Amino acid sequence: MRVAFVGAGRVNFGWSGDPWDHATRLENINPLIPLQVVGIFDKNTELAHQVLKQRLEGTNRSETQRSIWKDAKIFSSLEAMIKEAKPEAVWIGVPPAAHGEIEKLCVSAGIHMFIEKPISCGTPETVEQIHKMLHSNPKVVVSVGYMLRYSKAVDYIKDFLSSRHLMPTSIMARYNTAYPSIGSKMWWDQRTSGGPIIEQATHFCDLLRYFGGEYDPKTVQAISVMSNEPVGLLSNVPEGVEVGVPEKYKIPRAVHAIWKFDSGAIGSLSHGVLLHGQKYHTEFEIWADGYRIFLREPYTSNCEVIINEKVVQFKDDDMYYTEDLHFLKTIQNPSLNLIRSPYADALNTYKLTWRITKEAKYQTTKAKL
Repeated sequence: MRVAFVGAGRVNFGWSGDPWDHATRLENINPLIPLQVVGIFDKNTELAHQVLKQRLEGTNRSETQRSIWKDAKIFSSLEAMIKEAKPEAVWIGVPPAAHGEIEKLCVSAGIHMFIEKPISCGTPETVEQIHKMLHSNPKVVVSVGYMLRYSKAVDYIKDFLSSRHLMPTSIMARYNTAYPSIGSKMWWDQRTSGGPIIEQATHFCDLLRYFGGEYDPKTVQAISVMSNEPVGLLSNVPEGVEVGVPEKYKIPRAVHAIWKFDSGAIGSLSHGVLLHGQKYHTEFEIWADGYRIFLREPYTSNCEVIINEKVVQFKDDDMYYTEDLHFLKTIQNPSLNLIRSPYADALNTYKLTWRITKEAKYQTTKAKL
């Protein structure tokens, strides 16, 4: 299968210590599903050449890993890559504001798409238009990168609830970012990232929906700590990332949100941009009749599930590999229907993150009046 990358950054190619890295997953899938990378599109062609060279010449790499890159070419234009390289599938890993035209070009050419989150930073109406455009060609397989849906630990919790006919009563997610490690100016500006709920906490918003189902938008309440409040002053912000960013567009330092699911259950999200060092803090919790189910460090390959006092460990689970494999298998045989996060469903997650972001901004501004 002829595959290509839209974006040569960390999501598609990984940096030191990053859990993402679709390129390596495709190298590892290659013996199972024959793959050939035919193109990398990025306006930063220097970066694209750099990542391709690393894949072709890097140390400690097998010949099998190198082999899928031998025909890859660098493109500064997506139109040119589509026309010349003729990929059958692409991995789209770009800044939030870049979505829209990319999807339009790919769906028009009949190219299958794996789209990394967030799927936009625009209005929900804008994303609705992208969805309609994608829906215009039902033969195109589209998967959105909510990898937690492919986690063995998440599967275990799903099976546990189902086998006992349990419905969650309260679902809580907590995420605290180690902010000094984030040197991207784009990330710190809500105009280009959408803010940390849309750009980062979206994974937990999606997981909340995965367990809780659909929610009532009218019940969403949120509040935030802004950068100009005394408790929002950070001591270790990377140099230059907020220079020139108007105060109203700087990202909130903490956001808390709560809402009701259609089932009657309560959902809640707490997100912070407060930790130092490199390690993030992530945890997910479900309360149901007779049970407390706790998912610790779900982003790692060695997370654990604690159900009351019972601890179940999940080691070496690569959910990123699984989501890529399911995408490719579904392209080969659409009847398998292995995609756990189709675009229509990801759109509903996006609407939740947008609602939380706007509600937090409104209530915080209102509280200051």
